[in-house]
Amino acid sequence: MSILNQQLIYAEQPELPKGTVSVTLQGDNNFVAKTEAGEDVIMAAGFWGGAWQVTKCAAHLTLAVIPAGAAFKAIKGFGGIKATAQLLVGAGNAKDFTLIAGGAAAEILGIQGIYDNCLQW
Repeated sequence: MSILNQQLIYAEQPELPKGTVSVTLQGDNNFVAKTEAGEDVIMAAGFWGGAWQVTKCAAHLTLAVIPAGAAFKAIKGFGGIKATAQLLVGAGNAKDFTLIAGGAAAEILGIQGIYDNCLQW
């Protein structure tokens, strides 16, 4: 939720409702924020495209990276999780990311969840 709120602030949009515990995307391109109290708050998804994609990508980078591993070192070299997520989403495909990232790209692109959530949208 913290990363998502940072993206919302960066995009100059309202933050998630206080006490949000999860956010899901509905088929009608709206987000539903579920609060601790069990309330569902519907939020228009319009501007969220890039911000949401970076957030999903950053989450998968965080989950998949093992400290001291090759992917961890590559991500650190790119300036951290958020910077790497922005590079991946901005590249849009593995070939372009490989051109941007060079040899370090292989360490990151070899993780299927990252490939699926950072490049396939």
